[in-house]
Amino acid sequence: MRHLMLLMIVATSMLVGCDDPTKVFEENRDIPNQIWNKDHMVEFSFDITDTTQFYDILVNLRHTTFYPNSNLWVMVYTTYPNDTVQQQRLQLTLADEKGQWFGDCTGDICNVQQYIQQRVFFNQVGTYKLAFEQIMRTDDLADVMAFGLRVEVAKAPKAKVQEPAKEQ
Repeated sequence: MRHLMLLMIVATSMLVGCDDPTKVFEENRDIPNQIWNKDHMVEFSFDITDTTQFYDILVNLRHTTFYPNSNLWVMVYTTYPNDTVQQQRLQLTLADEKGQWFGDCTGDICNVQQYIQQRVFFNQVGTYKLAFEQIMRTDDLADVMAFGLRVEVAKAPKAKVQEPAKEQ
């Protein structure tokens, strides 16, 4: 019985201690009152220490099924460690043409994770800041519950298999 209890404690601690080895950063921010006002910037900061890696950048979005659009336009402001700022307009597609939500929907809540950049190369060590502003055609965007950012080490691209030349 003692051995079984010890084994269970060790197994539980191993599971709790396991973390996603590709994850560099991940945070989600609740949107106040589930209404994303155009003046409310959602901001994240993360550190890059390895400039030899490629990274993937993803956004996490939690919305209700009452969200009135099939997409979400955001302006992304990226501040580099040397204080250079770059902005980019970005569309997140949340539903298909038939209105079926993408992501994992349970009840009236959907969680969507989408790549916004893949195999990005950060050429500066330091703190990067990403700020997101909703730029839809309404000042108060209802039914947006949370917005998040994930940065992970990019997966190695699959090698292309060269087909042997056909004899003629």
